Amino acid sequence: MVEHITGMLALIGVLSLLCQWVGWKLRLPAILPLLLCGLLLGQSSRHFRSR
Repeated sequence: MVEHITGMLALIGVLSLLCQWVGWKLRLPAILPLLLCGLLLGQSSRHFRSR
């Protein structure tokens, strides 16, 4: 259980850094890639939770 939570927190940290970099590279506000990533991961997390 602890490993799962730690892994999820690490994934969130890495994805947030990646979204920040994409926003900087494309000269977009950083919230846009973060929102897109959150929406996509929110939908896909439902798939994994149901198993």
